[in-house]
Amino acid sequence: MVRLKKTNKIISTFLLLILFQGCSDNKTCTAFHTGTFELIDDSFDLHNLIERSDTLQVEINQKTGVKTVGKIEWINDCEYVFTYLESSNELMKHFIGRQLTVEIFKIEGNTIYFKSSLDGFDMVDSYQMTKID
Repeated sequence: MVRLKKTNKIISTFLLLILFQGCSDNKTCTAFHTGTFELIDDSFDLHNLIERSDTLQVEINQKTGVKTVGKIEWINDCEYVFTYLESSNELMKHFIGRQLTVEIFKIEGNTIYFKSSLDGFDMVDSYQMTKID
């Protein structure tokens, strides 16, 4: 009798795990390789609408109108290098040719959390970005 209760408990726990796993979104980093995204960070005045294809990313700051274009090279499913190609902001011109390494470390629904570091700088920043299309 005790053995039967233990077996039922194990089976019930297993079935609950399967049920919860089936209900979760289970998105992977590859779901964020292309599409339209929104990145908002008021501390840096970032209100960017981002369009990303397999190899190109175009960012437009919705507040300032600044447009930045970069090349995308995926290192693995969750990490890519963004190389600055052009920007309409004079202050960003010195970033042309520089590489920003981006690593996705968390996914919640349509939102990714990532950290990035620019070559030549010791600073690592963390942001979140939401896929809107």
